[in-house]
Amino acid sequence: CVINDSFSTAITEKMTVGQAMKQGYLNPNGIFGFISADGLEPRYNEGYPYRSMLILRKFRIIPVGWEVAAELVKDSGQTGVNLEYMVNCFDPNDNNYKGPSDGPIGNWCRGLVDPSWVLKAPQNFCAKEGYGPEKISEIIIGKEKDSILIISRDNKYCADEQSCIKEDSNGACQLFGYCTAERRKWDFSSASCEPKYNTCQTFQAPEGGSVSYL
Repeated sequence: CVINDSFSTAITEKMTVGQAMKQGYLNPNGIFGFISADGLEPRYNEGYPYRSMLILRKFRIIPVGWEVAAELVKDSGQTGVNLEYMVNCFDPNDNNYKGPSDGPIGNWCRGLVDPSWVLKAPQNFCAKEGYGPEKISEIIIGKEKDSILIISRDNKYCADEQSCIKEDSNGACQLFGYCTAERRKWDFSSASCEPKYNTCQTFQAPEGGSVSYL
């Protein structure tokens, strides 16, 4: 198993990390990545193991920042680092997520576990499917020099995994491809337009203030 039912519900409901924590779907006290520097990981139903992060990141449910943060936890030899600690550390200027009362938070974990990240599973598509490296069975027919090794392989191997990289205003996928970097996007739950039609402008007032229009 990779995640528990509560985590799965947060993904289905497309909650942010912060919302899921506040509503009890993510455990703020769950150990993050590793329990100790020797690579021991928490159980999936007690914390957030590194192995689970690798799988969730592959399917773009969480960003690579979680994976990087877990590696830093392990390499630094820290113990007992939990999800709440990592979320509080993301932005020191975010008043909604302050550091714990047991001491200051260092700079090493800033910008890695975003409380505003939306937990969702983008639609996936297999462009090429066929026989892969996984062996189902091996049978030797014949004896000695006349023997033949027959190998059966899984014919459902996906050699070209793609995910949805463009959605319309209704959430339907418009384009599949390969995501190399995630980026923030404002969603006003209204009709959207192509980037070439963007009309966002920022004006600087003589008094020094600025105002933006969309």
